[in-house]
Amino acid sequence: KRQDQGVTALVVSPGGESRLVTTPLDPPDRNLEQRRLTVALSSDGSGTVEARTVVRGAGAARLRYHFQAPGLRRERLEASLTDSWPGATLLEHHFHQLAERERAVDLEIRFSSPAAATRQGDRLVVQPCRPLDLTRRFARRSSRESALELGEPAHVVEEERTIVTPEGMSAVEVPAPATLRSSFGELEVDTSIDGRRIRVRTRLVLTRDRISREDYPGFRRFCQRVDEALERRIVLR
Repeated sequence: KRQDQGVTALVVSPGGESRLVTTPLDPPDRNLEQRRLTVALSSDGSGTVEARTVVRGAGAARLRYHFQAPGLRRERLEASLTDSWPGATLLEHHFHQLAERERAVDLEIRFSSPAAATRQGDRLVVQPCRPLDLTRRFARRSSRESALELGEPAHVVEEERTIVTPEGMSAVEVPAPATLRSSFGELEVDTSIDGRRIRVRTRLVLTRDRISREDYPGFRRFCQRVDEALERRIVLR
């Protein structure tokens, strides 16, 4: 259980000897979120999105709790979509294994968005992945007087996003490959083009759930570098 990890415990041997230990944390890949999306764009910037998300570990438990009421699932899904897809309309959704506590949560959705890309003159500007906003979430302050509890276990987020360009348009700018590695985690970004399909793969690993006061400046720089790498956009013309 999450609450049993990274805490101090008293271990008593059969002979009566005792010692204090810190219980181990799950490795990041035990808490895994995998997303795969296909975004079919129109020339006006609207689009239809098909997405599948598979979540394992602590994130699966949070999803089960949030979507446990069948009557509220559609409303809550649409609310979560509008953060990244303004004006999105949910067309279909299906949960797999939501009630099976020992298995991953598997969600398939299809939705439309009037603003899947932003029209700028004769160009479309497209977001290549979901923003992670690490600096805003974890490191707004320039310094700290105490340790930072992230409120999340070490985890991995993987996304593969395929952009299908409108007829007659092609990419003039795409995100450059990026690799960041530090003691706090790592980021990998890779882009490929095959005809009208632009595929962007991102992988973020966070290796800690607590940042000491001394480590906070380095962690903040890591968050800023990740956010800067993910700010790059795809430009179509």
